[in-house]
Amino acid sequence: MLPIGPVFRALIRRKFSLGLLVVQISLSLAIYVNLSWILVNLNEIFKAHSNLPETQLVSISLRPTTPTQINYTEATAHIQAIAQLPGVQNAAIVRWIPLRRWAGPGTELRSQPGIDTPAIPIVDCSVSPGWRQTLGLKLITGRDFTAEDMATTSDQFSKTLIITQTLAQALFGKDETALGKTVFFGDNPLEIIGITEDWPGFVLPYPDRVEKTAFLPLYTDVDSEHRYLIRAVTAEQRASVVLAVKNLLNDHFHRKIMLDIALIDVLAREMKSVEYTRNQQLIITMVLLSFVVMFAICAQTIFWTNQRRKHFAIRRALGATQADIWQLILLETGIACSLGILLGTPLAIVINQYLAQANAPWEPASPLLLGGIILAVLASGLISALIPALRASQTPPGLASRSV
Repeated sequence: MLPIGPVFRALIRRKFSLGLLVVQISLSLAIYVNLSWILVNLNEIFKAHSNLPETQLVSISLRPTTPTQINYTEATAHIQAIAQLPGVQNAAIVRWIPLRRWAGPGTELRSQPGIDTPAIPIVDCSVSPGWRQTLGLKLITGRDFTAEDMATTSDQFSKTLIITQTLAQALFGKDETALGKTVFFGDNPLEIIGITEDWPGFVLPYPDRVEKTAFLPLYTDVDSEHRYLIRAVTAEQRASVVLAVKNLLNDHFHRKIMLDIALIDVLAREMKSVEYTRNQQLIITMVLLSFVVMFAICAQTIFWTNQRRKHFAIRRALGATQADIWQLILLETGIACSLGILLGTPLAIVINQYLAQANAPWEPASPLLLGGIILAVLASGLISALIPALRASQTPPGLASRSV
C-alpha cells in the first residue's frame, strides 16, 4: 500500500518550496503545449506545396540606368517580345515576386465606404493581363482582366479587381457571392470581376497559409523598379528562356537596363529554409527549458532528501527496503508534478485558445497533443527524481543511532 498520507504531510510541511516547484511545472507545461502547437502548425506549412509551377517560373526585375522610367507602352512591348521567345508559355507584368517573404506595405479593403466599416488586411498586387495564366492560378468564377481594364499612368487608378477566395469570404461571408460587388480601396470603389483559388501568396503568410490577395489591373509608371513574371513551357527550358530574355532586353531595346533574376522555386526553398531554422530554434528552446525544469526538480528533490536522511535511516532500521524509500521519493515527486499539471493544464488551454483565435484559421491544440505533453512532463519529472531517490534509498540504517 502506498504511503499517501505521510507523503502529503511531508509535502505540506515544505509548502513554500513545493509551491515554487508547482508554479514552475505549470508554467513550463503551458509553454510546452503552445510551443508544440506552433511547431505542429508550422510543420504543416513546410510540407504544403504552393500548387504553382514553381520550377517553370522566373521573375525578372528591371531598373533603368537613365532617369526616365519604363512606361506602360514600353513594358507591354517587352512582354510581347518575351512571349514570342522559344520556350516561353506566358509572361506578364507583376509588382511583387511570388512566394517571397516580403512585399509592399499591407493595405486594407472594405465592403462599405467609410472608416466605420471593418477593414480586411490584404496584400495588393498590380498586374497586367495574362498574369493569372503565368502564375498558374485557377479562376473560380468571373473573368480575367483585359486591356480596357488597365490603369496605365500614375494619375489613374483601376476600377476593377480580382480577389482570392479567402478574401472574398472575409469580405462577404461564405454564403454570399462576392462577384460583381463593389469594395473600397481607401476612397476608390472597385468592382470584383473575378475570384481565384487560394494560394500561398507573395509573402508566405503565417498563420493563414493562404494569402488574402487583391490583384489590380494597374501599372505604376513612377516606380524605379519593374518586374516581369515569365513562365517557361517546361522546367528544363527555363534556363534557356532566362538567357534569351536577358539578351532580348539588353540588345534589342534602346536603353541600358539592369536586370535582377529570381527563380521562384529557389526563392521558395530559401524562405522555407529560413523558417525551418526558426523552427529548429523553437525546438532547441524547448529542449533547454526541459533541462532547466528537470534540473530544478532534481535539485529540489536532493534538498528534500538531504533534510530527511535520518528519517530514511529510521525507516530502514524499522524494516523498510531500499525499494520502499525509492518508491516514497518518486511518489512525492509524482504528486508535486501532478499538482503542477493540474494547475498548468487550464492555463495552457486558456493561452492556446487565445492564440488560436488570434491566429485563425489555426485550430486549437488537439487533446492528443495536450495529453502527450502532460505525459512527457510527468515522465520527465519522475526521471529527474531517479538519482536523488537512489541516493536516499542507500541511506544506511546505522545513521538512525547517531546524534546530530
